[in-house]
Amino acid sequence: MCPIIEEDTRSASTAAITALAPFASLVDGQRIVLKFKESNAANPTLTLTLSNNTTTSAIPLYYRGYGGSKKPATGFYVAGAFVSLVYDLARGRWMATNTDYDFSVGTITQAEIDAGTATGARAITPKLLRDNFYTETEVNCICPIIEDTRSSAVAAITGVAPFASLVDGQRIILHVKYTMVNNSTLELTLSDGQTTTGAIGMWSSHANANKNTTFGTIYGDTYWEFIYNNTDTKWVMVGQRDTNTTYPTIAQSDINAGTVTYQKVVTPKIIHENCYIEEIAYTSSITALKANKMYDFGTVSTALTIPSLDATNDLVSNALNFYALRFIAGADNLNITFPTGVIVDDTPTINTGDYVEIMINLYVENNTNHFYASIKVWQAPSQNS
Repeated sequence: MCPIIEEDTRSASTAAITALAPFASLVDGQRIVLKFKESNAANPTLTLTLSNNTTTSAIPLYYRGYGGSKKPATGFYVAGAFVSLVYDLARGRWMATNTDYDFSVGTITQAEIDAGTATGARAITPKLLRDNFYTETEVNCICPIIEDTRSSAVAAITGVAPFASLVDGQRIILHVKYTMVNNSTLELTLSDGQTTTGAIGMWSSHANANKNTTFGTIYGDTYWEFIYNNTDTKWVMVGQRDTNTTYPTIAQSDINAGTVTYQKVVTPKIIHENCYIEEIAYTSSITALKANKMYDFGTVSTALTIPSLDATNDLVSNALNFYALRFIAGADNLNITFPTGVIVDDTPTINTGDYVEIMINLYVENNTNHFYASIKVWQAPSQNS
């Protein structure tokens, strides 16, 4: 499995990283996702305490940068970053997988998503996808590292496999030694030391299935994952190696229509307006609730008067806008007073300890605002017994 491993005790940006691992031994090809508790210092190392209470040595971290493999400089990985790593036993290092930092379109930050105003389209990291609107599942991702045994940047790639036969769905991580060129083939010598697979064509997943593959530039000393397609007798790159420099951008009209089926890049503004709900701790200084935010009123022990609703700012055009709030009841028979004009579909009884969520939807018809509220109450555990 490919576990997510969090740091233990590091409280400052130091180079020595320690963490607990759920496996009992560290083997070649072991993959992990490391969550950084703090940003890294220069030349970071990772020491794992294994499930059998033994520890590994302080193993250095590397990534592919311009000109070759590099150790991360200070602050290369920020606090909270999730980084996919594979253990390279032969070189005694953890290597970031499927990374090539010659990619130059720029990266969206969490601050930009929080603000929701930036309109320039850029790449997004797996961490931000996970933190904002991605549900992760674990998959089996231990697969062997195949060393590229070429002596120069030729199309015919060779290597030695640890398995005895090549079957459909076999995954490998190819450690590319020299720059990978177009129309490359891979010939593996199997574990018996004699049988070979023959030279099998290599394809990028976005290439036309009836044409030779164009990879773009894949530099030496990088790691790329491939899967064997027995039906078409080809190695196919897992994921997509995109060599474009300009990209179509998701517009609000695309989301409203819901009919576009091809990939586009996305701006922080679109994510903020469609996928992101900001949570705000309510204070008495808030005189009007803004749309598309969740207000936490904490514990409410007296009658609650909901502030007015701001129907001018922070609205998303051509989409449903809402106002959300929640609280815990601190008294029985709590009364709620809504702003003038809000229609409430039902008013349930609220008692001490109940969890209450209120959703007010804003509909606009003939340039007139209409507000409809619903109240959801979860009874305190003692009332359900």
